[in-house]
Amino acid sequence: MLQTNQETGKYESECAYAFRRIVRDGPEHFERDKKIKMKLICKNNVNNAPRMPLQIPTLNIQYSTGKTSNHLPREVRLSIQTGWITPQKPTDLAERQLLSAILDGSFPVGSTLPPERELALALGITRPTLREALQRIARDGWIQIRQGKSTVVTDYWREGNLVMLNALSQQPEAFNNDFIDHLLQVRAALAPVYARLAVQNASEDVVNLLKPLTCLPDTPEAYAQADQELHHQLTLLSGNPIFTLIYNGFRQLSLQAGLKYFAMPETRKFSLDFYQGLLDDAQRRDAETAAWRTSSVMTDSILYWQKSANS
Repeated sequence: MLQTNQETGKYESECAYAFRRIVRDGPEHFERDKKIKMKLICKNNVNNAPRMPLQIPTLNIQYSTGKTSNHLPREVRLSIQTGWITPQKPTDLAERQLLSAILDGSFPVGSTLPPERELALALGITRPTLREALQRIARDGWIQIRQGKSTVVTDYWREGNLVMLNALSQQPEAFNNDFIDHLLQVRAALAPVYARLAVQNASEDVVNLLKPLTCLPDTPEAYAQADQELHHQLTLLSGNPIFTLIYNGFRQLSLQAGLKYFAMPETRKFSLDFYQGLLDDAQRRDAETAAWRTSSVMTDSILYWQKSANS
């Protein structure tokens, strides 16, 4: 059927009318994650022939608003159109391009960025958009904006912070063998401590956490996801929130590095044995053995990775 658009006075289909209302009024007028079934009625010809229903797939409409006022939803995703997402904002795109240029050496540490006009033209954005992107990466420590002087790329490996790890997780240029090796070394230093505290403080929770890990699908994706979630949960169960904050700083990096690490069948078998052993430790409430086992496995995982990287 056709509905009258009160704003334009024109007719539109029920589907168009309902979808326009969703986008205009926001999710407060509809139940969240509700499946809305729509049928479009069309005519076989212009001579008022019998109307035939067109079967339209169920639309699973999800919202991500983040609203603090009556603004439109930021994003509307349709399950039948997985590619329908809000286009990346120019500022976000410019920020990623600038970080890529810094990480791939186009703008090396200590170098100065081109003047605003040239840089904005090269990126295909306006100067206000460029300034916003520069302010973002300056806030995170990648560059130093100097009033009246050229902007300088900082030595982020010396002066950076955990915030940068989140940015690095979005940049494929960062994922060389040395970087993953460094990441494994950091985890090897921290994991035995938070594993011991987790077994000591919450052994039953650790047991429940590990039981599903003893029967994982034998795929890199399953092991990478399970492994990073295991370490995240162990930091939480340790009772020390600083471990969680530190781990969250490179959690996404850990997942992406895990996809490469667990591509080797022997590393999946190695980790499966670790999960079973740690489960036994937790069932016995043997925190010290859990710490020793974790330290040994983390050290050996570095050797596995180095062997793979050099082969």
